[in-house]
Amino acid sequence: MKDKIYYYDRNGTLQLTLNEYPYYSEPRDLFDWTWGFNEQFGRINTFRRSKGTYELLIGIAGEYAHRHNALCDIFNADVLANEPGYLLINGWKLPCYITEADNSIVFDMNRQTKFIVRAINSTWIRENTKSYNGAPGGGSLGDDLGRDYTYEDGLMGRGYNYGYSQPESHYASIDLAGTNNGFEAVIYGPQVNPVIYLNNQPVQVNVELTATQRLRIVSNGSIKTIEILEANGTSTDAFVYRDKENTPFLTLGQHTDLTFGQVRFDFTTIERRSQPTWNCLLYTS
Repeated sequence: MKDKIYYYDRNGTLQLTLNEYPYYSEPRDLFDWTWGFNEQFGRINTFRRSKGTYELLIGIAGEYAHRHNALCDIFNADVLANEPGYLLINGWKLPCYITEADNSIVFDMNRQTKFIVRAINSTWIRENTKSYNGAPGGGSLGDDLGRDYTYEDGLMGRGYNYGYSQPESHYASIDLAGTNNGFEAVIYGPQVNPVIYLNNQPVQVNVELTATQRLRIVSNGSIKTIEILEANGTSTDAFVYRDKENTPFLTLGQHTDLTFGQVRFDFTTIERRSQPTWNCLLYTS
């Protein structure tokens, strides 16, 4: 069974399955990738994903006129709204705009179009969310066991916060492909100065959450945000309340130890690849 190629609009609503009747597609260019770089004094450095455009060939079977119209309307709606949709292959999505169409006419029948896909950041991403509940037990969160800090001038509580006391209660392991992956953490109230740890590095925001509030922390490449979410759907920027000694905007490598105390939260990993993973031949004729 071939992997499906989906197009979701700017609202995250599924609009098209591009290799399912009446559509067929040639997605091989979507698997191509390019790394750009700088060169100085004969040395290459500063590598970055730089493939910005892809070709997506879509054919239409059967009565095709109204389906051509549908493709145009769906793709142009996102462009005119200035909000990207995304392609989805095997769980990997590419935020993008469809910016150009080149129609092919064969025997007076306009059944095939080559679309130009303009990627937002040249990176395919895959998200996976898990929920954690730090039930009470195994040690009090209020106990300072003297392990979180170095000693300076003979006084405990001065120096670097190593974060050993709190996370010893609960543990999870995260294994991903590649490096420099992002995450989103949504912490549920009530909480005071909630914190979780990634490889013993604290991700903390110094706020007090009520039982109906949530705290959302996003560290995803250039996107670094902290918000308090209300039950009615509104949000308040809480960036200023971040831990300024230990930045919460960390990246995830191939293996990460997630440790936490008495806190309930959802944790979403955001993996990055230059191409979606290959499972089977995607071409359909």
